[in-house]
Amino acid sequence: MFLAVVILLIVIGLIATMVLFYSSNYFRLRARMYERLPTTPIAELDGGRAKVIGRVVEPPKSMASPITGKKCVYFRLTIEKKEQKQENLFVSSHKGIRLDAATELVLEDARAIRFMVEDDTGKVEVELAKADVEIVGEERIAQGALKDCKEPFRDRLSKLYSNQTFQFTRLESYEEITIRPGDEVMVIGRVRKSDNGTPLMTSGGSILTISDELDEERIVRCQQHSKQSVIGAGIMACVTVLVGAIGVVMYVRDGGTPSRNRPVVNNSRGNPSQSDTISVILSELNEEHQGIRHIALQKLLSTPPEPNRRKEVGDSLEAFVRTSKDPNEQLSALIAMDRWKVPNAPDAMIWLLGTESEVNMRDGLIQMLGQYKEERVAEALVANYSNNRQRTRLALIQMGRVAEPAVQKLLQHSAVDVRIEGCTILRSVGTKASVPALEEATRDSNPGVATSAQTTLRIVSNR
Repeated sequence: MFLAVVILLIVIGLIATMVLFYSSNYFRLRARMYERLPTTPIAELDGGRAKVIGRVVEPPKSMASPITGKKCVYFRLTIEKKEQKQENLFVSSHKGIRLDAATELVLEDARAIRFMVEDDTGKVEVELAKADVEIVGEERIAQGALKDCKEPFRDRLSKLYSNQTFQFTRLESYEEITIRPGDEVMVIGRVRKSDNGTPLMTSGGSILTISDELDEERIVRCQQHSKQSVIGAGIMACVTVLVGAIGVVMYVRDGGTPSRNRPVVNNSRGNPSQSDTISVILSELNEEHQGIRHIALQKLLSTPPEPNRRKEVGDSLEAFVRTSKDPNEQLSALIAMDRWKVPNAPDAMIWLLGTESEVNMRDGLIQMLGQYKEERVAEALVANYSNNRQRTRLALIQMGRVAEPAVQKLLQHSAVDVRIEGCTILRSVGTKASVPALEEATRDSNPGVATSAQTTLRIVSNR
């Protein structure tokens, strides 16, 4: 019985440690997202995931919050009730009374309407369905006892929630969170065109985040949460180890070890080898539970690469990237492929580059692909050149001469700016092999392209 209790405590400790580590990584990734996802002027929104900062525009028909009656575009109302239980106490023949309070959730309701957010460049419509709303400003949070509500607001509350019964006593407390016209907010979500042609920010299959905290404040808060979770996970891990050690000592002391009359089992296999560990990790990548997959990726990143297992690991990770729907998982898998130097890492990155629409992820993929000096990589970057011209241009220059044949194709692009940039890139990576393509570009119908091609032709001709 004692051993079962110890095992149960160890299992609980391990689960708690995993949850805290997962929480730490979640907040760390959130902080990184807020750091790396740039603030986009509303006028430049053009699909994909984006972050904007602006003021809430008062809609033609706003709604009133239930408690304070303020005009708002969103509110979340929580009402709790404390139930007191009276218990008689007899201590040293003196009779006393103790009141135990238990909290009961009476009501939890959140409502929102579509509204516009504007900055100095334009307006964007925001749809709060499935939104992750985070409000920390005290001026937007109202708290108190229902007893203190004035009569008009009591009537409004009773009509709005006619199926609930409120006694309006001090035992009933409320918390009302609102987003009001004029509030400065940060919105992170996916951008698409609405029915009337204006940009619309929605969850788009992931989480739409709206907050009254700006970049620096949210980054600091996420980093603090991540640090606290790591500390908590470390403490929980130490406690788990301590409980396990105490359990072993107690078990041995009570005769749990093999004695003279008990046969000793000789385990010739000993501890599992690293190869066995890698097999286990690869099998865990196929688990349905996201936490198990996340831990498997972290373990793979910390495992020293084995040259004879590179192909196996690469095939498993490429299949994982192609089937996973979580961008964070895909990014971790690509980092693991890069660390293990698997030969098919560029294949997975090229495939994801052709399917991923999130700007932040595409930027990271292009940057990683620039490290591979292979013609197929250059061809893929040129094929996706229009999606992110600046980062792709830097990646092609980083690749050097191996990118020259692919870059020559940019001279035939339909966009004038892209043809000019093709000439510019060839000044860094081009050789005499580009002379025929550049001579043809000097006869381009656009004077800017022709002039740029002539300049590049003089440079590469002398190499």
